[in-house]
Amino acid sequence: MPKGADGQDVLIAGVYEPDSLDGLSQTIDKRDIKFEQLLASFRSSVPTFSGDVKKDHLSARNWIRLIVKWRRQVLGGIENLLFIEEIRHLLSGSAKEVIGYTVYDQPAEILSTIQHEFPHVQFQRELVKLIESGEAFVNSDGSELMARLDRYIAELEDSTFGIIAISEAIQELFPNYWEFLDMPESNISSADLIASTQKIRRRLYTNRKARATPFGKMITSAKAKSVVSKVAEDAKKVSVSAGKASEKTASPSNKKSQRRVKDKSALHQILDLLTKQAAAAPKPEAGPASTSPKGKD
Repeated sequence: MPKGADGQDVLIAGVYEPDSLDGLSQTIDKRDIKFEQLLASFRSSVPTFSGDVKKDHLSARNWIRLIVKWRRQVLGGIENLLFIEEIRHLLSGSAKEVIGYTVYDQPAEILSTIQHEFPHVQFQRELVKLIESGEAFVNSDGSELMARLDRYIAELEDSTFGIIAISEAIQELFPNYWEFLDMPESNISSADLIASTQKIRRRLYTNRKARATPFGKMITSAKAKSVVSKVAEDAKKVSVSAGKASEKTASPSNKKSQRRVKDKSALHQILDLLTKQAAAAPKPEAGPASTSPKGKD
């Protein structure tokens, strides 16, 4: 952290306008927050980037835009090399491998490398495939699903195929709401999609029981999850049954029964031994016959 002449921590001066970052101005005032706190806010607000569409749901282009916004509006006082290290810490997977141990002097250099290696057009193609198959919405429902829709609209706003894919996905996800959205039959724009998601969000808020209708790989994933859950539940039942059987074996009443069996076995052994000893003992010999005197007449 930068130090003043007296050795005290230096606060970063404020250089950004209110509401320049969505929601950030409500929680951060750079005149009162220290250097570490600003970096901590940066790390928690900017997601990691791997270059994998399925994991990130965010293109390199918009990820870089978010970082540049932080750099210009919040972290203007941070040194270049330190900011480059902060960017490295946000990389994972293929993106981290692409950067490797290459030395960069300016943040623009490392960001340009990422932009070049993960072009936006390629990202859009992969995202459209995920949306059409339903995989882009797997493990999402309610507010998370709506957040993904908003994110995908922002990523595909300049793609005709992307706009079509999202509009068809909305019809699949919310078939009962489609007629209330007043969507044009042709030439649907990103603004139309944004308006539709806002209407759907309001209906979901007022009707807590409303749910999106899964389609494509959303259904497959749900079935697989159900099977895994059932297997885990069966395994748990078997484990509980085995535990109860073990407890029953170790119960006091069962121990008494085991002792009675052992006592009976020992008694039988003693009786058998006595019987064998009696059989082996010598029998007494018979003596001469005694005669009684006969009386005289």
